[in-house]
Amino acid sequence: MKKENKHIVLIHGLYMPALIMQYLDKHFRKRGFKTHKFGYNSLRFPSAAKLLNRFVNSRFDEHDQVYFFGHSLGGLLIRHYFQTYQPQFSDTCIITAGTPHNGATIAKFFSSNGLGFIFGSSENILNNGLGDYDIDVPIGVITGTYDAGVGRVMLGKNQGDGTVTIEDANLKGATDTCSLNLNHTALVYSKEVVELSARFIEKKSFN
Repeated sequence: MKKENKHIVLIHGLYMPALIMQYLDKHFRKRGFKTHKFGYNSLRFPSAAKLLNRFVNSRFDEHDQVYFFGHSLGGLLIRHYFQTYQPQFSDTCIITAGTPHNGATIAKFFSSNGLGFIFGSSENILNNGLGDYDIDVPIGVITGTYDAGVGRVMLGKNQGDGTVTIEDANLKGATDTCSLNLNHTALVYSKEVVELSARFIEKKSFN
């Protein structure tokens, strides 16, 4: 039997390159994980899950421990991938940070003002999210509460991470949820996010 390895797949959000996950990559590796940054065209969400499935299948099998961390849109991509392909690993879970599970208020604002084209074919998922969680894979949800970002600029008081509101990010059915006093971008530059994620991977709880 193949020796089990502990891997974490890091997936970026809208308009971002895979390189933005470099800080998390470095600090997860320090904790003993084998890291894998998945890059995709964030304006073409419908095809991204197929690419992620190929990426995963080329690297792992059912004997591996494979965990998934998604920032913002990346969290929706991971959920969609699990719903569509139902991958099997010896151990797995999902962690999202700043993900608009219920759709992003700021995206709805742009779409309602005729600017939804800036999201490409990702407009629908950004507007509507994926709703409640109902699959048998543990998911930990990290939300930001430091209100500084494009959402604050465009909409006024955001009551979230400055881009994704708390209402956008809260996920009914999540295994566990925690909040940090960080804005949207800072969630991928935080040692505390790494520590919480590592704890969730081990215990399937942030506590």
